[in-house]
Amino acid sequence: MFSDPVRGKDFFDRKPILNLLAKRIDDLKGGYRKNIGLIGQKLLGKTSLLQQILMVSKDPQILPIYIELKTESFAHFVHRFIGTSLYSFLKSTKNEVREEGLSYLIKTAAKSLPKTIRATKKIEASLRENRPDQTYFLLLDLTSVLEEETGKKIIVILDEFHRLNDFRLIKPFANFGKKIMIQKNIMYILASSSVNLAKDILREKLSLLFGNFEIIELKPFDFENSKEFLEQRLNEIEMSDVYKNFLIFLSGGYPFYLDVISSSLRKASFEKKSDNNPTELISRVLESEIFNSRGILYQYLASLINRLVEKRGFASTYISILLALARGNHKLSEIARVMQKKPADISKQIAKLIEADIVKRYGVFYKLNDPLLDFWLKFVYEKRQMSFDSEIFSKSEAFKKDVKEMIQNFINESRRDLSERIKELFTLFKNEIIEMKQHKCKFPLFSEVGSKKISDGNLPIVARQGNKYWIGQIENKQVEENKVIEFIQRCKKTKCKIQRKILIALGEMEINARLLAKQEKIWVWDSNDLNLLFRIYGCSPLIGNGN
Repeated sequence: MFSDPVRGKDFFDRKPILNLLAKRIDDLKGGYRKNIGLIGQKLLGKTSLLQQILMVSKDPQILPIYIELKTESFAHFVHRFIGTSLYSFLKSTKNEVREEGLSYLIKTAAKSLPKTIRATKKIEASLRENRPDQTYFLLLDLTSVLEEETGKKIIVILDEFHRLNDFRLIKPFANFGKKIMIQKNIMYILASSSVNLAKDILREKLSLLFGNFEIIELKPFDFENSKEFLEQRLNEIEMSDVYKNFLIFLSGGYPFYLDVISSSLRKASFEKKSDNNPTELISRVLESEIFNSRGILYQYLASLINRLVEKRGFASTYISILLALARGNHKLSEIARVMQKKPADISKQIAKLIEADIVKRYGVFYKLNDPLLDFWLKFVYEKRQMSFDSEIFSKSEAFKKDVKEMIQNFINESRRDLSERIKELFTLFKNEIIEMKQHKCKFPLFSEVGSKKISDGNLPIVARQGNKYWIGQIENKQVEENKVIEFIQRCKKTKCKIQRKILIALGEMEINARLLAKQEKIWVWDSNDLNLLFRIYGCSPLIGNGN
């Protein structure tokens, strides 16, 4: 555990998801049950979000039961499920409850919950008889008995629910689904940090007639929330926006990374005789947290790699694939070439890395999911592994130099005109197939990329392939319907054979503007789409709303 859940005043943002969960809880009280699947990669604050909703939703009509599935025996899970259910009820009675083991909880609850206690004894007997599937079925019934006996609507939260598969039960999710369909007054929130596996389970094994799950995918903080987070945490440090933007770029908006880095920056800035020049301060903090083996971020990232190393047979292949990706080789053919292997020899290992949420595929391109892992592999792991110099001090100084150069390059790139950067991006396309928002598209090799002036304005992106054109318009602020109309009219005035119209909307887009764009077959790119292309083609991403 590298990060304990946060809640209360330390909990930050996630208001739309909190509001949705609060609405679903209100719906449950009104007799409408909607189950939730909450998925997101590790360290995005999933458990903190669940703890926060438990803290703010203290309604006497609702009995929440939160259980995190761990690497444990089936018997231990059964005992924790029973114990947590009884403890949650006793706690809701506002009497003092001591957490002194399952026997104490059963004895304390016996008078108030005789039916529930009888059900727990059946579960215990089945467990002793070594009947795991029967025990599991009885366990899933326990919340129904509790709901009937207490008269409360129950919310069961199973954190890391995919681990039910670890107990070697016969069709654990199919049996779970049967119970969900008939438990109309019980709402389930199933959470998981194994994104791809959880999606498969929710969409295939738990896709039910009356128990379908509303899937919420937790993402890193967007630019605005990341900026607000850093401004709150670094309010005592004199640091211009461009440096905060660099930290957002480096962290990828992961709350855990932003928290560790900002906490370390505050601490370092208060040190005596400290050089608080932002570049110096950031490089020193990153050396402490990411390069130094005692740093929190170093230990977390190293643990990811160590788990791969523990996999027998393919450890070196996994590491080589990740290092190839970190060096900027994003196609299967490129990865295979630097590894001196055939693409077919590594495709299965890449598929396993995708399944483990470490790598993501975008058409013909592959990218590491975590931008800080990408940075760490390139500037820390590989250099530590391959260095001929055993002196750690010289390595740390070299690392700080790399960081300073990276910051300066980021600043220089941030000052460039955005339209020029996008035109440069278009020159890198080479007929690749890329998947964006579940749609695959071929990005042509353009023979000419430039801008075009017309009577009432300018089209900043005009790319030609033969006699066909891609036309792009950039909008930094909120996009209203009239902006889409203007773009359509400008495209007509070019008198070009337009193959694709692209509206790069870096601000919010009104619903009518979005509907019109869809009607006119205009491809809308937001900042996430643009940044994906920038990262795939090895360019610095856009941080903020452009120039």
